[in-house]
Amino acid sequence: SVFNIQYGAALLFFALSLMSKPMLVTLPFLLLLLDIWPLKRLSIGMPPEKGNNRTSSNEPWHRLLLEKIPWFILIIASSWITYVVQKKGGAVSAALDLNARLGNALISYCRYLHKFVWPEKLSVLYPHPGSWPGIMVAGAAIFLLAVSAAALWQFRKRPWIFVGWFWFIGTAIPVIGIVQVGIQSMADRYTYIPTIGVYI
Repeated sequence: SVFNIQYGAALLFFALSLMSKPMLVTLPFLLLLLDIWPLKRLSIGMPPEKGNNRTSSNEPWHRLLLEKIPWFILIIASSWITYVVQKKGGAVSAALDLNARLGNALISYCRYLHKFVWPEKLSVLYPHPGSWPGIMVAGAAIFLLAVSAAALWQFRKRPWIFVGWFWFIGTAIPVIGIVQVGIQSMADRYTYIPTIGVYI
């Protein structure tokens, strides 16, 4: 059928994209977000938009997950290959403990947002400080939790806020520094996909 041909072509191009840029492992999660809005395949009780007479298909959530299984198989394979190659190449650092990496990840989310709004002091390299002051990490965590809570609160009335915010949060996970690759704390080149969510 036409659907199967389109599905197969999309899966093929996804595999090619992973060979080009492993950061695209987040695409299946983005597809699930898009199923919520704007596709409204999983409406979860959201009211129709004003001026939009299109009804949602309202498909069962497990069917939407099942159709993504081949995509998840590809991202598991790609993630494993990427990690092994980076580790053998000496790019994966074990010098920082998990707390330091998580703290830097929280700070980096906020720094990316700041540079998105006010792009000052841009650099080809942002050296990793090793650790951040606890008060800064706590402030970043509170800010991210507050915005996430607001996005969840607006889920039914303004689903694009939910989709846009979690697009930003989710697509940055592979490069946010939880697995430390290189000596940088963050990198502007990692934001070209996550900031699409901020634009949404």
